[in-house]
Amino acid sequence: LATAFFALDQDDEAVAQWREAIAIAEALPDVPPLELIGVHHALANLLRERGDTAGALKLTGDGLAIATRNGVPPRSPLRVPLLRIRADAQIASGRIADAEASVREAISLQSAAVGSGGVQMGSLYNTLGMVLFEQGRFTDAAVAFTSGHEGFMKAGGPPSERAAMLANLGSVWESAGDYPRAAGLFDQAFAALEEGGVTAGDASRRALMRNHARVLLFTGRVD
Repeated sequence: LATAFFALDQDDEAVAQWREAIAIAEALPDVPPLELIGVHHALANLLRERGDTAGALKLTGDGLAIATRNGVPPRSPLRVPLLRIRADAQIASGRIADAEASVREAISLQSAAVGSGGVQMGSLYNTLGMVLFEQGRFTDAAVAFTSGHEGFMKAGGPPSERAAMLANLGSVWESAGDYPRAAGLFDQAFAALEEGGVTAGDASRRALMRNHARVLLFTGRVD
């Protein structure tokens, strides 16, 4: 039911249903741990998107603790989704060093389980790139964002996600002073948004337009 509310963009109802599911599960003697971990991940992800980083951090911590208590191996890829959401929430709360540790652990687990490709790995490298960018490590961030974009392209990731990665990579090169390269990447990001049918009123597209316009001033382009 919570998933249905989420799909209908009825977030308050989805949050309430997921919280009720967790409360019921905690009162029962025998609940499948994988299902409970999945509920923690889903609710943590929604709370992070809504800006409740403290709630997301608590849920990811609880979910990882449930995994440990129920014998999920420390190197299991089942921990990866929780670690990724945890890293994103840590970035949002300014805990950059903690975020780097979380996302690097997730990358290590994912790589050992399924290799270096895929949409999940692309998302993880995108998060790593954000961490490195926040630390001013622009060259390392560019490498991470490039790895993420390549993984998404090979796996056929959704256009909106590809656009976000291209925009992030463009921001890195803008910060490094390579404005022509940044402008080219923003152009590619726009193309991905067009492919995904993202309209002019979308917030992500407006943010990209601002970044693109700023870079064009530096390159002398007036298009």
